[in-house]
Amino acid sequence: MRTESETMHVEFSPRAIEQLTNIIDSHLEYCGERSALKFSATVDEKLNTLMKFPESGFPEPLLKGKAIFYRAKIINKNYKLIYWVEADIIHVSAIWDMRMNPAKLVKMY
Repeated sequence: MRTESETMHVEFSPRAIEQLTNIIDSHLEYCGERSALKFSATVDEKLNTLMKFPESGFPEPLLKGKAIFYRAKIINKNYKLIYWVEADIIHVSAIWDMRMNPAKLVKMY
């Protein structure tokens, strides 16, 4: 059980930063600023939840059996955060577009 004094923080992999940037840029270009801001706010909300409850994401079934125990947190109907927890760090390793071929996610790891 985590106490108040144990504060989690989030670290994004370079891949996750690139993916998030591309998604937000795409929202800006094709859907508008409001959509991009809404997506960004939703990601922030999910990360805030994870900082309080890091195990709240479900085990990522596509990555089971890997050396690292990956979890996923749904962002919206198209995207999910792929992450793993180490001590007080939430490592975001990808922002996965669930419309993509699942084999591609497995191949990334």
